[in-house]
Amino acid sequence: MIKCVLIDDESNSLEMMEWLLKTYCPQVKIEAMCNSAEKGLEAIHHYKPDVVFLDIEMPHMNGFDMLEQFDKLFFDVVFCTAYDQFAIKAFKYSALNYLLKPVDPDDLKETINRLEQKKSAPSQDQIKLLLENIRHSPKQTVQRIALTTNDGMIFVSTSDIIYCEAESNYTNIVLAGGKKIMVSKVLKD
Repeated sequence: MIKCVLIDDESNSLEMMEWLLKTYCPQVKIEAMCNSAEKGLEAIHHYKPDVVFLDIEMPHMNGFDMLEQFDKLFFDVVFCTAYDQFAIKAFKYSALNYLLKPVDPDDLKETINRLEQKKSAPSQDQIKLLLENIRHSPKQTVQRIALTTNDGMIFVSTSDIIYCEAESNYTNIVLAGGKKIMVSKVLKD
């Protein structure tokens, strides 16, 4: 489920976006619908959404000014506006998309698909954490190996193997206690 917050000073635009999301993108849960940037800030801090659908031109504080209130954006931004002259500035904020009003349902679905792909891809932080865990985890060693003999396959604890010696096309595995097992493979295999 993708959590979102809608921010637009025009109530009919909010209602239309709500209808579009419910109709075409059921995987999106609308956490809050805000009619000002100030209320949007509160909702973002409270709900911690995955994505914010944000109008640009609003009284008191526009969408860009609202985004400036964050040290780091922890959510994706989709700008929804009737004005296309802000597109270049929108991508300064790493906008996921820039939708022109009236919003086309296909464009909205494509935006949500892009967000789902982005969410499912491992983040740089996740990859760094995984690599760190691998580096600091105790090394796993093989504890038992399968040996192919003339009589079939047997399993031997690696700690019981003292040494291996080549004998023509075979290998003798010498175990603790002096027992020898002839394996039908050469040492290089």
